[in-house]
Order: sequence, then structure tokens, then C-alpha cells
Amino acid sequence: MERIQHYRNQLESVISGKPWIVAAGVLVNATQKAETLLELGADRVFAIGTSRGTGLVVEDPRITPVQLEIRGTTLMGGLRASEAALDALPDEIVAELDAFDPGREALVVRDLYSECRPVGGRRTFGPRPKDWIALEDKTCIDAFWDAAGVFRAPSRVVQVERAALQRAHEELDSGSGTVWVADNKDGWHGAAQGVRVVRSKDDAKVALEYLQGIANEVRVMPFLDGIPCSIHGFVHEKDIAVFRPCEMLVFGTGSTAFAYAGAATYWEPSSQDSRAMRDVARDVGRHLQDTVDYRGAYCVDGILTADGFMPTELNPRFGAAIGNLAKGVPGLPLYMLHLAIVEGLDLDYRLQELEDLVVTSSRANPSGRSARAIPAPHDPRSARLVIEDDEVRFAAEGEAAQVAVDLGPSTIGSYLVLEANAAQLPYGPPLAPLLCRAFAFLDAQWQLGIGQLEAARSVR
Repeated sequence: MERIQHYRNQLESVISGKPWIVAAGVLVNATQKAETLLELGADRVFAIGTSRGTGLVVEDPRITPVQLEIRGTTLMGGLRASEAALDALPDEIVAELDAFDPGREALVVRDLYSECRPVGGRRTFGPRPKDWIALEDKTCIDAFWDAAGVFRAPSRVVQVERAALQRAHEELDSGSGTVWVADNKDGWHGAAQGVRVVRSKDDAKVALEYLQGIANEVRVMPFLDGIPCSIHGFVHEKDIAVFRPCEMLVFGTGSTAFAYAGAATYWEPSSQDSRAMRDVARDVGRHLQDTVDYRGAYCVDGILTADGFMPTELNPRFGAAIGNLAKGVPGLPLYMLHLAIVEGLDLDYRLQELEDLVVTSSRANPSGRSARAIPAPHDPRSARLVIEDDEVRFAAEGEAAQVAVDLGPSTIGSYLVLEANAAQLPYGPPLAPLLCRAFAFLDAQWQLGIGQLEAARSVR
């Protein structure tokens, strides 16, 4: 607790006694961040969400909650619509902000994927420079791996043109097909959007039609069989903290698309694989610092294959799975610590102590949160699931359950969240196979239209 309090004290010196603004895609998350700011001494917080989301909105007289009603037809469409709405707030919301913060002294906390533009005339805290954001383009990142000395799978970047893509597919297919991923022509894309797996001529036709609408160039690489995973670090000046590997909950769908559904920290790879992944993260952190003067959190996504870890993309920002690591250290405001480093604040970060704290505590307190966006409205509901042997069922009143379920609204329809219960689950194996069963059960019981999901298999 003493180490956690050290970081809280550092942040309190920046946050305390000031008004703050949180601008996020989900009001529930915005109020949760607002609650963290209040705990760190913020005077009051204006919390904006572009949809309500699942879970409870934090109620506190010092929080001013505002909900916009933004809609999208796809996950990325919803995220981009949310970002655009926060970049250009309606006049009436700006007027409310001006009443809340007449001196325009409040700083804004935005979502982890945001490009961090001002909100209502107020500057974002911890904005990312453009050269950092540019590294998220999946068609450019292989040159970064090579320069950093990181081993990777072979790849080719080609125009979105049938013949070029077919040649690349034939050259790189090692028997399991290839993966095609779009450039950032339309801006950042994540959550497995912009990615397609191709194993047949029909797959290639479907993938080409999809990618023609969103990209100029595509990276083609072999399909990598193994566990989707990520490894995270923090950079401050010449100091680097590297955390432990996280399982990425990315499912096959029986089509050309993948389904990204969150992350978990139950999975523990072998000590050899963990060391290798942490070495990759350390090399990447050094190269980021040396080449673009990087600061703060970053994330390397990839696949743990039979031949070891293969990186597939770099997220030069606070990655989604770091939130699961942070849950293992209650009271540690890791996101705000990241923003303070990006902001360039001269605080006592003690990154080696932070590394030990996060690695040790997240292993002792694993977490897993999986979610699916559902393009149709459904009535909000909650449940708990018992998953034993070949059976999945709703838990009886007072019965211990492996998974808690929440279904609520989102920008594209509904949002289904599964929260793993660490007290009822083993540490070590991947969580994805169990969650596949949970999604299939809920799909059948509640008629959600999720469809087929397939968990990746370990090959180590």
C-alpha cells in the first residue's frame, strides 16, 4: 500500500484543488474516471459520455454528468462518431462547460485511443504527438520492428488490388491462409476492425470488397496459429518498465472477420516465453524513446506461436489490456500516471518499482473482462453464469458463479460485458475457451445474434 500511496501522492500534487473534465465514449466510464480524479483531490469534474454504456453511473454531487446520444452502424463507426462529437460539442454543452469552468482552467481527460484534440475550448491532458499516432498504422510498423531488432513474421504491403493481393497471399501462405490488414487511410482502427483472414478464393473476394472501402494499401502476412497476446511497458526518459504478458480475447468467427472481445490476465505463458516477450517490449520501448522521444505507456500486440512470440502491431498509447493489469493493483491510478508522463510532468515515477508492483500484484489478482458490441437494441439485463464441465447455466440465487454478465446500450445498439470471477477460475490457462462457451450460451438464451466464436489454441 505504501508504494501505491507514493504514486497517488505524486498525482495529487497535479490534480488536487482544480476542476477537471472527462470526455469519453461511455458515460459510465467517464464517471468512473471522474471518481478517480475526485479521490486524487480534484475540486469537481464535468463528465461527458456519448452513450450511457453498461454498469452504474457514479453519482456524486461534485460530478456533473452529461450524456450525448451518438449512434453508429459499426464499432469503429461508433468510436469515430463519438470522437467527432467530443471534438465539436453542441453549443448548449459548451455553455454548460463555461458555467462549470468560467476561467477555462480545467484540463480534459480523454479515452485511451483518442487523438486528444481540445474539448469545448479546453486543452487535453497528456496529448499524443502526431509522430506517435502515426506508428499505429499497421502497414508501416514492420519497418519499425526491423529497426528495433525485433524478430517478426514475413509480410508484404501492397495496393488494394486483386492481382497484387493474390500474389502476396500465394507467396506468404504457409498452409493456414493469410491475414490482410488495412492502412490508416480513414484514421486509426482497432478491435480487429480492418483485419481479415483469407484461406480461399471466396475469402479473398469478400476481403477485397471490404478493404476497398477503407484502405489504399494492405499488409499481408501469414496467418499465425497460437495465442493472441500483448505485452506492455512504460517509458520515461531512459527508464523503462515492462509488465507481464496478457491474453487478448480475439476469436475466430467462421468468416473472414475476427471478433475482438477484450483481454485477461489469468493466462501465464512459460517463463521462457514470458522473458522473450518482455525482452521484445524492452527493445521496443528503447527504440520508441530513441526515435520519437516517446513517453508513457505502449503496447505490443502479437501471437505466441510454436516458433515463439510474433509481433503484429504497436499501440503507442495506453493499451486496453493494461486496464486489466491495473485492476490487479487496486488504488493505483495507472491511466492518470501514464497521462502525467505524456504531459511531461517532472514527478517521481520510480518505473522499476512500478514494474515490480504491477507484475507481482496482477499475478496475485488476475482479471478478465470480455465484451461484444451487438448491432441491435436489447433491454438491459444482468445475470451470473456457472460454467462447469460441459454445462453452462444461469446461477441460482446465492450460488458461486464463474462469470458476471451485463447487457446495456451502446452507440451501435447494445453492449454485452462478461466479467470473470477470479475466486472461481483457475490461474494459468487461457480464458478464451471458457468465454466462448459463455457467449454461445447467452446468444442462444437471449437471441443476441452474436454468431459463431472460436477460441485460439495454444501451440506451445
